[in-house]
Amino acid sequence: MTATPSTSKLTQRWTTRRAISILDDDLTSWNLMRRQGAIIAAVPLLIAVGMAIVSRHFELFRWISEENHLLEWLQFLLLVAASVLLARSARNHVRAGFWVIGGLFLLAAVGVFFVAGEEIAWGQQVFGWGTPEPLAEVNVQGETTLHNIGAAHNLFINLVMIGSGYAMIAPLMFSPFLGVHRRDIWYLLVPPLCLVPAFAMPFGYRFTRLLLTPEEHFPHAAYIITKYSETTELCLYVGVFVFAVLLARRRGRA
Repeated sequence: MTATPSTSKLTQRWTTRRAISILDDDLTSWNLMRRQGAIIAAVPLLIAVGMAIVSRHFELFRWISEENHLLEWLQFLLLVAASVLLARSARNHVRAGFWVIGGLFLLAAVGVFFVAGEEIAWGQQVFGWGTPEPLAEVNVQGETTLHNIGAAHNLFINLVMIGSGYAMIAPLMFSPFLGVHRRDIWYLLVPPLCLVPAFAMPFGYRFTRLLLTPEEHFPHAAYIITKYSETTELCLYVGVFVFAVLLARRRGRA
């Protein structure tokens, strides 16, 4: 007699097929192939794991993570490129008659460009000009930046956690469970599923530090734990950049 598959195995197969179908539909809506989606999902994971390995070599980790070094300039370049692409998407959608969504993309472009400027202290390290004395007194890092001033520093951190949390959860909720179709213009505010890892990194890092304060429990690793934020921010900005690229490719279409 032929063995009948158990109910649990049938349920598992159905769930797997359903998940693959959802992923494929999501990729298709963004004109992506499976291989492209896999690469996009893998990049932030490789960055996070790679920097965790590098952290075992303290001097190299410190050099890469320092201000005005590799991670910071990668962040800046990704953000500038994303701001240009978001501005293009804003123009395309306004021309297509989607004024509200175009306005939101324009606000996003301005916000992303502002963050890019803040990342490099508006060129202070490049051009070597000093921080104005009133600003130096209140800035945590003594730089010409706004996000490191008093309460603004915690506000920025919380905004990063909230924003990355939304970008991580929204793709998981909207497509499978709420039945919102990708042809809906408002669904352009929901990143593709393949970007969930990119946004999960900064959210998980910030939430873990907020909840568990690991740097207090492991003081010998406090520097690495704190500076690892640069790695998770790079993952975040990779996600923002890729999302901006995908939006620009849609050329103002829903």
